[in-house]
Order: sequence, then C-alpha cells, then structure tokens
Amino acid sequence: MEQSPEQPVVDVAVIGGGLSGLSAARRLVAGGRTVAVLEARDRVGGKMRTDTVGGHRADMGAHWIGPTQDRVAALARELGVRTEPQHLDGRSVLVADRKRRTFRGSLPPLSPLALAELGVLQLRLNRLRRRVPLEEPWAPAATTDWDSRTVADFARRRLRTAGARLFVDLTTELVLGAEPDELSLLYFLFYLQSGGGLDSLTEFEGGAQQEHFVGGSQQLCDRLAERLGQSVLLGQAVTAVEQDGERVLVRTREGSTVAAGHVIVAVSPALAGRWHWARPLPADRDALAQRMPMGAYMKVVVAYERPWWREAGLCGIAYADAGPLQMVVDATSGETGGGLLACFITGRAVERYGRLEPGARQAAVREALGAMFGRRAEAWEAYAECDWTTEPYSRGGPVGLMGPGTMGRFGHVLRRPEGRVHWAGTDTATVWNGYMDGAIQAGERAADEVLAR
Repeated sequence: MEQSPEQPVVDVAVIGGGLSGLSAARRLVAGGRTVAVLEARDRVGGKMRTDTVGGHRADMGAHWIGPTQDRVAALARELGVRTEPQHLDGRSVLVADRKRRTFRGSLPPLSPLALAELGVLQLRLNRLRRRVPLEEPWAPAATTDWDSRTVADFARRRLRTAGARLFVDLTTELVLGAEPDELSLLYFLFYLQSGGGLDSLTEFEGGAQQEHFVGGSQQLCDRLAERLGQSVLLGQAVTAVEQDGERVLVRTREGSTVAAGHVIVAVSPALAGRWHWARPLPADRDALAQRMPMGAYMKVVVAYERPWWREAGLCGIAYADAGPLQMVVDATSGETGGGLLACFITGRAVERYGRLEPGARQAAVREALGAMFGRRAEAWEAYAECDWTTEPYSRGGPVGLMGPGTMGRFGHVLRRPEGRVHWAGTDTATVWNGYMDGAIQAGERAADEVLAR
C-alpha cells in the first residue's frame, strides 16, 4: 500500500458513527490513542435518529431504555440526557379478527387456553435460553437441533390457539423485525438470553420499553461526538479497506483516505460485506455477511395538538393482527406538549406497505389508526416516517438476523478479528444484543481488543 502525504494518520480508524462506534472511539481516546470516526451520513447516531414532527422531538429509530441496561443508563447520566417513563395509564387496544377490544395489563384479552399455552411456552423458552452461553451461543448447535429449526417450527408444535400464535408473531415482528419462520430457534434463544428473557424484551413496565429519552435518543451520540470533536468525520461513506502487516487504509466514496494502525468496524455485517476488501476476508466471514440480513422495520410518527386519547381513558398503546401497523405507542414527552403516536410497521408488512406510494401508505396508516382509536386519530397535524430497509447506511433494523444454520456454522466469526480489523456494532454484543446498551458493550469490547494489541 502506498501512503500519500495528505492522508490523515491515526492509531485507529472507526467506521460508523453510531453509538457503538462513538463508544469505541471514546474508549480509545481515554486510552491515549488517536482516532478518526468515519460516518457516511451527515449526522451521527446510526439507527438512533431523532426528528422534529409537528414541532416536537420524536425518535424515528431506537427509542427506549429499560432495567439492567446499565451502560446506556450510565452514559445518559454522564451526558445529562434525562429519561421519563413510558405513559401507561389507561386501557390498551387490540384489533384482531376485525374486532376492537380494550384491556388493562400487559397481555391482550386472550382465551384461557391461549393464555395457558403462552404460559407453558414461556416457561419452555426460559429453560432453553438459559442453556445458551452468551460468549459462545453457537455451541448448542453441536448437541441440539435448535439451529436447524425455526421459531415457527417450535411454536407450531406447541400452540393450537390463534391468540397464542398471534402473540408469537407480534413478538418476533416487533422485537426483531422478522417473522417466526425467518429466525433460527438457536438465534432466538440467544437473543432472549442476551436481553434477560421474553418478559424483559416485551414488557413496558419492568422491561426494555420502560422509559424513553427526553428530547430523543440521538442526543447521546450528538454529545459524544461533541466531545470527540474533529475526530468525527461526517459524509464519509467507506467503500474499500486495505490492510497489510503494518497498517490499514480506509477509502471513502468522497475520495478521502485514512491510514491507521487498526480499524474497528461498527456497522452491521451485511453493510461491511459490501465494501471492497483488498485483502479478501476469509470465506466464513464473507458467508456470514451474506447470511445475516437486517430486520424489516419502519416507523411512522403522527402529531396532534394534545394527547386526546388519554382523555378517553386510553394509554395510547394498541396492537393489531392485520394491516400496516403491528403496534402503536404514546410517544408524547411530558415537557414538549402536543401529542405523538409512534406506529410500527415490521416484518412482511414493510414489504407490502413500503412499496406503496406515500399517499397510499398514509391512507393505510390513517385507516389503521381509526380502527384502533376512532375517527379522531385520522386527523393528525403532522406525519413523518422512516423506512429503515431503504435507508442506505442501515438497510433495516434493529439488528442483523440469523436464519436456520447460520449461528452454528458462522456465529463464531462475528467478533473474530481479521488481521488489523476488529468488529463492533450491536450485532456483535453478548448482552442486550440489538439494543443501545449492547452497542456500547460491543464498542468498548472492540476498543479493548485494540488497546490490548
């Protein structure tokens, strides 16, 4: 590799200005290293994106924080970003079989048989997920058939009621952006273990959706970037990585080149697999990139003058078994006024509704909100949407997925350094994989690997 005089030279180049990359950079700077953070977008944050909708700040991506997410909680305290509880006062809504029902508590009004089936299923999943070692989640593939089966296979053998099957569908769609038949059972068990179990991942109070950030989650990345200063380079889309025994050159679409002693890749395996690697990556790393697509996730936020649904005794949470919206939540912040509803389109619904013209998609959202909350929900004052599957530097969310056979064959590759290249991103986390907390853990772990070398 030839190095020209104008190339910035740093100890470590970090590719990706999301929470994981920024956390890695901060750790490296604290260890006395020089860094350059290359971010393709014109902002930091990655899948943490906060927009203004109807004059109010709204998260279009990563949204919540919950118990045991200690890393992100500590970071928020350090940076002065406050949280507030998710609004839960009032009744929730379920639209199933074209019928609307309201209920209190965390479980929809299912039949006694469906509730019994779910109880047994949850006990079984909890027993199995505890057998998955977080540091080596691929290990059970050698002694079980979990990696050759899908979540749908597992549920089909145990669930006879439509209500119980609906709960499983909504769980994988909303948590991972995928259908049950797309996910390896082993991968799903690892994901459950990583986040502390099914209740921990799906509940609001006491679970991962317990609180949100006042002013939006992107503030965490904005404030981290401010501290890193000129080390953060925006608008630098990486296209090629070249390494030899002494250094690495990172080239961008904009014509920039950064020379570094090591590189930390803090984007998903699917995205990194699209770059040109002058020294080809090992075959198993390339295979992992091809077999680990991102989840299908789309978020719509609508704004009103005030959260009028609260006056009607509703908490603003709703679920549906059909149509564009799988879940709606009250996204109103207590400080900014107004009323916000965040609407989630996930899994195969993204394929159907993401292809519609914007006007047709808005009409479908309007009809779905009307079925959940009444005609008043159709008269929003502002509308915003983000289809993460079409966002070029994410291509989906919230995390890379593994179908049958992937974890057992290629899971060991996720965190394995390749020469001078190390891997971060929430996809590589062992605890709270797929979440902001996991992004921090992965970034710090990759930084520690480099510091140790």
